[in-house]
Amino acid sequence: MLKRYLRSLNSLDVFSGIGILLFLFAYPFFMWNRYFKITFAKTMFFFFVSFFFAVGCLILRRRLRKRELARVPLVRKNRTELYFILFLVLAAVSCAQADSPGEALSGGNGRNMGLLMFLFIWLAYIFVSRFGQFKTPVAVVFGVSLVLMNLISFLQFCRLDPFGLYVGTSASVKTGFMSMLGNKDVYYSYLSLAVPFALLLTFEAETLREKIFWYAVGFVGFVGIVICNCEGGYICLLVSFLYLFFAKCRDRQNLLVFLRIAMLFFAAGLLVACLKFNFKNAGIREDAMTRLFITVPVCGAGLAVFTALYALVLKKEPPEKLFPVLRRAAAIACAVAAAGVAGAFIYFSFINTTASIGKLGVFLRYGGRQWGSGRSLIWRDMAFIYRELPFFRKLVGAGEETVGFLMHQYLPDRVAESDKLVDNAHNEYLQYLVTHGLLGLTAYLLFAVSAVRRGFREGGRYQRAAALGACCYLAQAFFNITQALTTPLFFVFLALAQTREIDLPPKYPADLPEPAEAAQEASENGEAASAEETSPAAVSAGA
Repeated sequence: MLKRYLRSLNSLDVFSGIGILLFLFAYPFFMWNRYFKITFAKTMFFFFVSFFFAVGCLILRRRLRKRELARVPLVRKNRTELYFILFLVLAAVSCAQADSPGEALSGGNGRNMGLLMFLFIWLAYIFVSRFGQFKTPVAVVFGVSLVLMNLISFLQFCRLDPFGLYVGTSASVKTGFMSMLGNKDVYYSYLSLAVPFALLLTFEAETLREKIFWYAVGFVGFVGIVICNCEGGYICLLVSFLYLFFAKCRDRQNLLVFLRIAMLFFAAGLLVACLKFNFKNAGIREDAMTRLFITVPVCGAGLAVFTALYALVLKKEPPEKLFPVLRRAAAIACAVAAAGVAGAFIYFSFINTTASIGKLGVFLRYGGRQWGSGRSLIWRDMAFIYRELPFFRKLVGAGEETVGFLMHQYLPDRVAESDKLVDNAHNEYLQYLVTHGLLGLTAYLLFAVSAVRRGFREGGRYQRAAALGACCYLAQAFFNITQALTTPLFFVFLALAQTREIDLPPKYPADLPEPAEAAQEASENGEAASAEETSPAAVSAGA
């Protein structure tokens, strides 16, 4: 059966699958000299894969003289494409008028997210969205890659290093780096794309075997997010759970799937809570969410509650009228909770700034070195720099990857008193505002929102899964950095959300017998026909 399926694939299916897996599988795992120069290594690999995929698609487009493929346009006339083109044009303008155009072009002074990287991202986006054939085998291999990536991270969390990734590195690398993507912030940025992708497919899997596979991938992804020990990972999960509940839980079957996912999440938290001593042994400071949530009582209680709910729904089917009421009640509860948190944040951050609120101050009191691991101080500096920029640069930005230059130029005292050079805003939207300007940030947001919307509205299950991953990435981007390790994957996910299956005739129909079997069958039929023609009855009938 597998042999017949492989023979049925046309050259576009094969090449497209290989190309997409180079982005989704090979790129995250590619390393050169372990963690040393990991950003440079992955940058060069992304350039190579983008160029390879583009050239291969152009060759296939020329050789496959089929009307369906010839009509695939290299430039689509829709708003999503126009927004991206506008973003690139503004990025080129900001690069041209930067204080150091060469550094803005290469991005070598920051995280390699210069204009050159955005040009290769555009190349990858164009050809993946046009010629990408996002089918089940590709999605399954991507799921396997997520499991492998999290397995490596889990071994590192348990203070095991079977691949020698920590050899020759400093103590700070051993406590702050995880997986084959480097820093743990980068790692959860990758998980914010991959885990929601797997969770949505648990609802839309077509067979029981597929469902079990995506449940397993989701559980491993939950473990990865928990051991990341970063609040941004929980933001990604919050967005995923809200979408899955309100968009999918419209009947009993999907409600059961949602409850299973919740059970797996608390089970993953319980597993890490039992191994929590690894944080202390490695000298890793537990973030606030990890201290509050990743405990045996909390995770055990959550697992027990959702298990009881699952047993209740499984035993007795709820009435149909319950589901819209349940969603409405959940929406009201979420709105009240969000309003309460926002009110408390405003009160303790700007009205009563002296009241003692204990550990909650990490979340509810903006400013200082504790909130967001010092991000509030960096954001304040970025806001000051943007106010000081000339009017034209406010519109088009100071150039890609110029935050380090701007810190030296506008805040030399802050640079002198800090032991680390700030070369990123630690908020992707602030980063684009400073480096690409107000117009560039607007074009970027319009493009990203439009691409996600088209993926949900017009795509199939894999396109919707990619769109959900991109949506969760946009949520965690409020607290993360643009870099060449996972930010290009975000644009690849946006491209995957735009893919359309190209209807080409298979090389060899899968439902027909293979050539050897067909020849044997024809020979047997021929012998039978010959024997029938020479039979006495046939001779008598002919006479």
